[in-house]
Amino acid sequence: MKPTAFHYQRPETIDDAVDVLASEGEEATVLAGGQSLIPRMNYRTAKPDVVVDLNHVADLEYVHSEGDELVIGAMTRQSAVRDHSDVTEHCPLLADALQYVGHKPTRHRGTIGGNLANADPRSELPAVVTALEGSLVVRNGDGERVIDAADFFHGGMDTALESDELLTELRVPVQEDGVGYGFQEEAIVDSDWPIAGVAATLEVADGECRSVRLAYAGVDASPTRIEDAEAAIEGEPVGPDSFEAAASAARENVSVTEQETAESAELRVNQVGESDHPSATVHADPGYKRELVGALTYRALEQAHDRV
Repeated sequence: MKPTAFHYQRPETIDDAVDVLASEGEEATVLAGGQSLIPRMNYRTAKPDVVVDLNHVADLEYVHSEGDELVIGAMTRQSAVRDHSDVTEHCPLLADALQYVGHKPTRHRGTIGGNLANADPRSELPAVVTALEGSLVVRNGDGERVIDAADFFHGGMDTALESDELLTELRVPVQEDGVGYGFQEEAIVDSDWPIAGVAATLEVADGECRSVRLAYAGVDASPTRIEDAEAAIEGEPVGPDSFEAAASAARENVSVTEQETAESAELRVNQVGESDHPSATVHADPGYKRELVGALTYRALEQAHDRV
């Protein structure tokens, strides 16, 4: 199939892009890397009236450190982020997780901002940004606002972005000394959507866990932190016993739904192909998914501890 008719806009500056969004409002859809939008348009599950192509807005493509933050422009390609020296040095969790995002051709086209704004609940990057407690900068005609990752993702394919707002930048804290990181996921085949994934950061001092963050992909309608799993290891000696305590808490407290909801059914249809409710899929019933979340939690914490 081919897309329905649409108007095409190709701004060359951020101001031009913001002006287009202000004038077109909810009729406009932003095109970044196109790895999700173009297939949906071809299958006519997405029928935008106006496509705003950001691929000529050069000012949205950059990576640099700024004080205690790593700053990444929304149109920076995923492959460029993964290979950038500032990312591997200051935010290795992001670089590590990017190897699981799609495959090489999609990473060469896909952008950081496009992935985050798409807000697919199975995607690795929203979980990573949530674990890092990053923030997202958005802009409209009235100026900029900064949204914490915890407040940005509202559910499957739903974010805090208003129709006239453009996601311009991702900001994540620079990794500090004494902090390790881990990313683990399980998929049916390499480069496919994960059944579940977890991003972990672990701060260790004097052999004890000073702080930990565990954010999960593919287990709910948005990236999820399981606070009971974090609480199970915080303040405890770091090792197999505390890892298992956190894994057990994650297993018991993860939100797993037996049946697909109407909202998730709409998500599945809109995503083209097989992508049932992120909690329970044809490949993983709720019991299996709980066990998988526990196992991935243990592995991610062990990996993070090895990298402290």
